[in-house]
Amino acid sequence: MATFIDSFRRNADGSWTCVASVTLVSRLGPIRFTEGATFPSGMMFMGIRVSKLLDEMAKYSPPTSHPGDDE
Repeated sequence: MATFIDSFRRNADGSWTCVASVTLVSRLGPIRFTEGATFPSGMMFMGIRVSKLLDEMAKYSPPTSHPGDDE
């Protein structure tokens, strides 16, 4: 089963790129992430530091590999 973090790829510069559209349900309501959107470290999006959230999530549940990922 795919998880939220599986919809993102971590880039070499520490940013994260959405590789599959996904919705996160937050206390502020649903937040839609669209394929191709990139979130640099420190950037706020809808009140969330997306790269920080994904870095924390990756500590416990690393994202799956995506085609074209550098291994």
